[in-house]
Amino acid sequence: MTDGVRFEELKERIQEYPPEKVAEITWLPALQIRETARAFARTARCHPEGMGIEHLQGNAEFLLARYALSAITGNIGIEGGEILTGFPS
Repeated sequence: MTDGVRFEELKERIQEYPPEKVAEITWLPALQIRETARAFARTARCHPEGMGIEHLQGNAEFLLARYALSAITGNIGIEGGEILTGFPS
């Protein structure tokens, strides 16, 4: 969900990591981080799940990051965006 308290907490937390700080952590140039973030925000919509990264060890961290990126770019709950369905019943 991209509204409410949790989203506000996520927005606050993101402010602690400007591209320059992330560059120090990841060893990627801040410019590349900015360009990648802009490209993701403009083009990333829905990434179907089921037969890809979900089957690899350590996938939980990847999926959490992916959904966080979708949330902060406003790509959840919009046409063509992520649909968080939860676990199959």
